[in-house]
Amino acid sequence: MTAAAYQYVDLPDASVVTTRALLTARDNITDTVAARAMMCLHGGAGFGKTLAVNICLREREAHEDVRRVTFRAWPNAPAPSSWMRPSGSTGRRSNTSATCGTNPSPSSRSSSLAARAATLLRREAMLASRIFIWQHLTRLTPSEVLETIPLFHPVWADADPDDIAFADYRAAHGNFRAWARLTAHTRTALTRTGHPRVDQELLRWAFSRLD
Repeated sequence: MTAAAYQYVDLPDASVVTTRALLTARDNITDTVAARAMMCLHGGAGFGKTLAVNICLREREAHEDVRRVTFRAWPNAPAPSSWMRPSGSTGRRSNTSATCGTNPSPSSRSSSLAARAATLLRREAMLASRIFIWQHLTRLTPSEVLETIPLFHPVWADADPDDIAFADYRAAHGNFRAWARLTAHTRTALTRTGHPRVDQELLRWAFSRLD
């Protein structure tokens, strides 16, 4: 994954950390594709739904036909019945995995993975009842933050765990997108101040850009 793709922030040197949620998503997507079924990842904004789907699908692209259908204006998105349609054969491998896209059917031999679609799907009981796996993504717990964030970006690699906990409590709240934004501002602060590492004074400057 390129840095520019991470949670809508240009963040050089960011890494995708294999969290328990990402490992679970990988297993769930594998099982959904094998069953030629539908799956929905859902959770709060910035919890890593689309990231998890994209990472897991990228691993499958070498041997499967992966299609992505994305609705940019989500508040005005069409009802699920209007976009869950058979995909048609592509002449490549048998399983077609799509994000917010195709409907599994015997003729297309496809599976569908939907991120951010739980509310839309649940409006239509006929579709909701066909979801093979629902996965709910949540915030990182405080202990997960301390395990994950030092691996996420070099600015946190040698940071004091107390400062990471302070940053999470004050600004990031276990939210990956918030951590990406905070990390970008922290990088700027390190460059401008000449501080050798993250400390609470520097973090307060970064917080001032988030309030």
